[in-house]
Amino acid sequence: MNGDLRVSFKSVPATKDRHSVYVRMTASVNGTRFRMAIPSGFKEKLSLSSTLFRIYKEALLQNKLITAQELKKQFMAAPPSLLYDTIHRSNASVLLNIGKTISYEQYQFQLRTIKSIPIFCQLTYGIPEISISALPDTFLDQLEEFFSNHSTEKHRSRGQVQLIRTILLKEHRKGKIRLSEPLKQQLILHNTSEELTPKDVLRLQEIHLPYHYAAIRDIFLFSCYTDLLQ
Repeated sequence: MNGDLRVSFKSVPATKDRHSVYVRMTASVNGTRFRMAIPSGFKEKLSLSSTLFRIYKEALLQNKLITAQELKKQFMAAPPSLLYDTIHRSNASVLLNIGKTISYEQYQFQLRTIKSIPIFCQLTYGIPEISISALPDTFLDQLEEFFSNHSTEKHRSRGQVQLIRTILLKEHRKGKIRLSEPLKQQLILHNTSEELTPKDVLRLQEIHLPYHYAAIRDIFLFSCYTDLLQ
């Protein structure tokens, strides 16, 4: 199916009748378009456009011709995470019963997708050829700093970052992802364990993160979660 999605941002200056500055986002797809105003200080334009690309690519996979109106409807709906919804209704003793919260067809679709981390990255971010090696070498430090700056998470921050380190190294050793050399050395220096339990997965999915970090976290969660099912 042919189709094309373009997302652009334009800063709209203040006027004498309107004192605030804002950014106009325009999304064009299959001959239709919608516009949306976002605050001028909005720092997650990449995450915003990536979400639109993900919805668009899912429609392509299902061979559906999506319009701008449908794209906006799905974007504004903000449904709960499939991962969160699945694990939230499950527990460590019934992880194998994944089919009770999603249909078998949905599960098969996700399973096929996460067989390849780069493909899942592309579906999630809408950016071709992205890999975990594209993560900055300071990713873990930035993540730990984020946790330490949130008082409700301070007592858990080290454990949370350790879980993410474990997943990164585990996936790397299985050959599913590539890591930059500095990031790999950092993981090894921290004596990261490569063993994950269902309890670890349940704990990790409860961590509150900014959207762009949460998307990265969910990629690994999907991977390790299905690995536990094998």
